[in-house]
Amino acid sequence: MLDALENFLLEQFTDEAEETMAKYRVKVDKDTCIACGVCYSTCPDVFEPDEENKSQVVSKYRVSASQNASEGIIDDSVADCAQSAKDTCPVQAITVETIE
Repeated sequence: MLDALENFLLEQFTDEAEETMAKYRVKVDKDTCIACGVCYSTCPDVFEPDEENKSQVVSKYRVSASQNASEGIIDDSVADCAQSAKDTCPVQAITVETIE
């Protein structure tokens, strides 16, 4: 009985934590990207090279992809990492925006 109660409480806590965690939209403008690799070296949890070595959002977070852009939705757990990649991109090809 105690295990069932512990599992119930853990599930409730996990659900509440996920609901309160901020979400962010991350976008890579592939027309601007120069395939230097700084972003996926800085933040491999969010960015990876595509077949042309241009940056794209990793499949875990990717919500759309085209020849011109790659977009994803991330949470707080990788937001600082994504922001660091954005800040170090030499051509400002990455945007990170809070989703309300």
